[in-house]
Amino acid sequence: MLKRPAQPAAATKTNRIDEPASRPNVLFIIADDWGFPHAGVYGDAVVKTPHFDKLAREGMLFTDAHC
Repeated sequence: MLKRPAQPAAATKTNRIDEPASRPNVLFIIADDWGFPHAGVYGDAVVKTPHFDKLAREGMLFTDAHC
């Protein structure tokens, strides 16, 4: 049982846009059976992935993996 009411997360932490991040943001997108080049950013003319393409344009692509 809580002894005091929980505060909303917004009241306990502030994120200001004009402050640089203290560490880099890293996002790994891993998918099973995703054949190359099945995303617009990799050159597929049929598969539309606008949000993935935007992330890729603003960041870095890992294009060579071997299992």
